[in-house]
This record gives sequence, C-alpha cells and structure tokens, in this order.
Amino acid sequence: MTTTNRSHIAAFTHNYLFRGVVVTGTKRLSDVLNDRITAFMEIQDARVYNLARPDKSVFGASELYLKKQRVEMIAILKEEIYMTPRRIYSFVQKERRPAMLFLRSFELRGFIHLQGKHEMSGPLTREGELFVPVTEATLVSTFNQRVKISAPTVLLREAALDGFYIAEEDFITQAMQ
Repeated sequence: MTTTNRSHIAAFTHNYLFRGVVVTGTKRLSDVLNDRITAFMEIQDARVYNLARPDKSVFGASELYLKKQRVEMIAILKEEIYMTPRRIYSFVQKERRPAMLFLRSFELRGFIHLQGKHEMSGPLTREGELFVPVTEATLVSTFNQRVKISAPTVLLREAALDGFYIAEEDFITQAMQ
C-alpha cells in the first residue's frame, strides 16, 4: 500500500498542458511548488498536449520534468493524502472572496482566501510563496475555448498574473458577465 501523498494534476504553461501525477511525499503540492531549492518538479505518467490542438497528446512518458518558473497554474484534479488532512492543511485563511484573474493566455475564476482586507490591493502571496491557491476554480484558455478545466483547487503562479479583480462581497456574477 502506498503511504506517500500524490496529486493528479493538469499543469499549464503558455503553450502546453501537462497531465500526470506529482508525488509529494509528506508535503502538499503547494509546498513542492513553493520550494525555491528545486527548479523542476517531476510528473509521473505524464501526457503533454499542445493548447492549440488539445485533442491529441503530443508526447507521453513515465516521468517528465517541468520547470516550475514556466508553470502559469496547476489544477489539482485529485489528491491522495495518506496523513490526516488537518495536519497537512492545518492553516486555512478566513477571508474567502470571489475573484477573476487574468493571465497571458488564460482566464481564471474562483475564490481567493485572504488573511484580511489589506491583501485585496496588495500581493496575493505571502513572503516565501510563489503560488497562490484559487478554490472552486474554472480556467479557460483565451486562445482556445475548448481548453477548459474546473477543479477544487488551482495553484496560480503570482508572477504569471496580468491583472485580477477580487469582489468585496460573496457576489461576483455581475462583475464576471
């Protein structure tokens, strides 16, 4: 029986979609991504798709290495956690706000979790973090509307952001139309 944490992911760069499994050991996927010691992350059972033609895989391998700085966002499709979720996700921020985020070639809708109101106009990540979680997320490619994924959590590389809107209330429907 496996006792190591695994995340089934869909990772997006500017031109490619990488699907597979990231083995995170005893860490969360966000910890692996925010680890500045390593520049690459390993994806097992990897399939690569060109975003212009997402219907057919252009490459597959039992393992593939993805440069973390090139990742714009990662959708966590499924997690296999073999320790108590309370331990691995012990701190959850309280201010849950609807958000619309714009990247070079993607639009992302979902909820941002802020520590307080002051974060709404400042950086989304805290010191030491490169990736910020967006929950109940839906992402769409601006170049190919067929590339659309909904996931419980998407980890967004803050440096990939072009702009964002965070609602002051839990109602964002009007702003997103």
